[in-house]
Amino acid sequence: MMGATNKQRKVFYRMSTFLFFAYGLAINNVLAQDIHFSQFYTSPMLLNPGATGTFDGSARAGINYRNQWTTLGSNYQTYTATYEMTLMKKKSGGNFMGVGINMFSDKAGTGALTRTCFNLSGAYHLQVNDENNIALGLQGGYGQRAIDQAQLTWDSQYDGSQYNAALPSNETFSDKVSYIDVSAGFLWSYTISNTADVNAGIGAFHLSQPSQTLIASSDDILPMKIAAHGQGRFTKRNSDLAYYPNFMISLQGPNKEINGGLLMRYMLKESSKYTGFVKGNAVYFGANYRLGDAAIILLGLEISDFNLGLSYDLNISNFNKATAGVGGFEISMIYIKSD
Repeated sequence: MMGATNKQRKVFYRMSTFLFFAYGLAINNVLAQDIHFSQFYTSPMLLNPGATGTFDGSARAGINYRNQWTTLGSNYQTYTATYEMTLMKKKSGGNFMGVGINMFSDKAGTGALTRTCFNLSGAYHLQVNDENNIALGLQGGYGQRAIDQAQLTWDSQYDGSQYNAALPSNETFSDKVSYIDVSAGFLWSYTISNTADVNAGIGAFHLSQPSQTLIASSDDILPMKIAAHGQGRFTKRNSDLAYYPNFMISLQGPNKEINGGLLMRYMLKESSKYTGFVKGNAVYFGANYRLGDAAIILLGLEISDFNLGLSYDLNISNFNKATAGVGGFEISMIYIKSD
């Protein structure tokens, strides 16, 4: 602030501190919730522990990245990585186990406030009959919430003429807090025919509602989350086009999210029915709507065992005055190893 008076500098630093905490309160409300993705169906373990191992193959690896609110200058980023595999799939008459590991990290703005979690997940899948399959899953993990005080500025660090990082902040709070987390889920799958199937489930997260407060005098718990979801696959015989309707309803404390829409898959090249050596290729396109928040454009490409998904949120809530309608960009990459 060259050319500014001491009084102007002091006002500037006071306003900077106020704006940071105003932003921090908004972000704290977000970080008190779970992460969320527009492509929620690409991270099944994070949607429902009972969905662990629910894929057509022997192993599945995936990563997701989301970047939102870029127009605010302090964007919000989320990263996930997952790996899961199936056990006893060919030896137990249709029953099998799914086991996996997942991690995610989200950060606000320049990274002053972050959260990182690691989870182990397992589910047992029971084939009730030729049409019905049910699964029960458990997930346990370790989480950490942290704040980088070096990126914060305080009024007490104003030395009368300028900001001085060497001065103490005179604020007392922890740099990080750790907690143990436990979740569970149930999944039901129904095969209608060779060309149609549906599934639906419910996940219950943070059953112990662990504390994640950085300030000893406050009681900031991670509220329990209930997530209900469903997806279908419908196509016609000898048709290259398939339809995938989907929905997700999430309730966590005072917050709720309702997301639903339709994804269509067009087959470019069919995989070999005899040898399995020739893999199929397909493209995806569709749209979802997050109630009261965003319209979502979805695109995807499937090449052999790899799947790439792209989505973009168009913000249509009252918040669009601040974001200029810019919501979030998201990318997912998945690899599934065939049986």
